[in-house]
Amino acid sequence: MIHSGITLVTGAAGFMGSYVLEYLVSLGVGVRAADRPREDTSFFDKMEVEYVPADLTQPETLPPMFAGGVDRVFHLDTISNFSTPYAKLYPTNVVGVKRFTKLAREAGVKRYIHVGSTSVYGRPYQDVPFREEGPRNPQDEYGKSKRYSKDVVWKRIAEGFAAVITLPCTVYGPRCNDGAGKTFSRPTSIAAIPGNGRKRKK
Repeated sequence: MIHSGITLVTGAAGFMGSYVLEYLVSLGVGVRAADRPREDTSFFDKMEVEYVPADLTQPETLPPMFAGGVDRVFHLDTISNFSTPYAKLYPTNVVGVKRFTKLAREAGVKRYIHVGSTSVYGRPYQDVPFREEGPRNPQDEYGKSKRYSKDVVWKRIAEGFAAVITLPCTVYGPRCNDGAGKTFSRPTSIAAIPGNGRKRKK
């Protein structure tokens, strides 16, 4: 599928979103970056990409993301935190996805890539790999919110929306300052924890 319009990346200031944004820019793709309102836009300014402030919990901020012909979306805007209560996850991870995918479909988006999480399945059962049609039994509030957001996208697909759902497991690395990023940045003497020696206890 050829994309001649704008490619929208949500959560573009986040860990994964920032790398997706950089990669698309390196390919010469016309990109629009969206993330929660912020004063520091230097990351986007440096790459010379358009930044649109938007908050999934504020419906009035969402339509500008689709102005001017967006035909592809990478949706990475989410609250990704295992300690956050479901009541705080729900407005962004579930209701926000409902609003966002509705607008995307109405805007004529040709391909929507939704970044979910393997946490929707819970713990592996006797080391059996997760399968798309496998039972979903999230063990935490974050996984629960991602399960319901996945249901939202499934419903849109059934309505004819061209969407793809990805389910990465825990990711971490440079620029990751939350979740697993905090875990792996702490000093430790455990040899199995990735690091270059400077991150380990003396």
